[in-house]
Amino acid sequence: MNGWQNFGRIHTVPLDDMAEHSLCADCACGPKVEYPEDSQVQHVIHNAFDGRDFDENERARVKPLRVLGA
Repeated sequence: MNGWQNFGRIHTVPLDDMAEHSLCADCACGPKVEYPEDSQVQHVIHNAFDGRDFDENERARVKPLRVLGA
């Protein structure tokens, strides 16, 4: 191909999800697209259709309660 160069893409996709992901930046899951520092490779991070990424992010955001006297 003249005038084009493929720098590539890396896709991170949840395993055993409830629907199949299309390996593109406009997948129905609404993935986040990043360009790692000093890289021309696109990193596409897919969200889980079953909501597990929301649960993981919510657990990380909420600090556990400390039980007094325990």
